[in-house]
Amino acid sequence: MSVKKLAALILICVICLQSCTQDLNFNQTNLSATPSYNVPLIFFKLNQSNFFDQVNGVNISQITDISDFTTLQTSVIRDNLLKADFLFEISNQFNQSFTVDVIFLDNNNNETYRFDQMVIPSQSQNLTIEQTIMVANNQSFLNSRKTQVIVNLQNSGSSIDPNLPNAFELKLSGIFYFSF
Repeated sequence: MSVKKLAALILICVICLQSCTQDLNFNQTNLSATPSYNVPLIFFKLNQSNFFDQVNGVNISQITDISDFTTLQTSVIRDNLLKADFLFEISNQFNQSFTVDVIFLDNNNNETYRFDQMVIPSQSQNLTIEQTIMVANNQSFLNSRKTQVIVNLQNSGSSIDPNLPNAFELKLSGIFYFSF
């Protein structure tokens, strides 16, 4: 090793060892993290044949589905959740209107939270609806383990033609905000 390189290395070591330091008091630090996570929750597509009873030749006015809601299963999530924004994206190609109810349930199927009923007009394309749950005002929401979706066909006086390719599509995603 040359004398110049050795002198430079010694100089760097001296500077590093002689730098100024100050004691850090970890009791005075205030560290908080506020992450948010976007989670897809529900997707379904219903065709006209889903709303028509082939045997009796009549419209089916209501379709209900219950699915698991696993987002709030851990205590870390429940203890640190501040709010949740829910984004509904809906497309209705039917000539009939619908109402949609989305209800959160606990393990015993007791209601923990219910969104405002959504009225979906006929021929609605790219309809977006946003609803927010503030956890501080809705503590029972933290017990949610299932979602129930109820889609009601509004009576228009006309019968559904199961041979038409029209569809009703619903996508629901949630953005969950935390403070750690």
